Amino acid sequence: DRWLCLDGLSFDALLEEVTAWVQKLSGCNLGQAGLLLALGPHGGPSGRAVVDFGCAERAADALLALDQGRVFEHTGLYNGVTKERLVLLRPLRRQEKVLLPPICHGAPAGAGPSEALVPFPADVQALEQFQGTTGRGRGRGRGRGRGRGS
Repeated sequence: DRWLCLDGLSFDALLEEVTAWVQKLSGCNLGQAGLLLALGPHGGPSGRAVVDFGCAERAADALLALDQGRVFEHTGLYNGVTKERLVLLRPLRRQEKVLLPPICHGAPAGAGPSEALVPFPADVQALEQFQGTTGRGRGRGRGRGRGRGS
């Protein structure tokens, strides 16, 4: 299978840094459409991405190159702190295979992408569409700022 899953990515990782990291470690040149972000049940980033290596042979080579996972290091967008994550490259699970864009299953080219797999965010503005969906800041502000009897 030419599709594999990156598991353990930081929620604020961007397309350019993830693509460069995969290309550096695997030696495979990924196109812009070669990386899709998997959304969690809450509609925000899940920490997983689906990678299209173009053919099964290149995917197998990448699996060997990233065997046992590799450290993904990047600077956090919101706090500027350098983060390290152990990211695994693995075959897709059955549940992930059904999320692939319809064209990967032989559908016509006009078929749209899956709702659970979206283009990987290329910049901060694209990433901000998920702001507030990852659990950051939940519960803040309820009942605060009011005096008694208000």
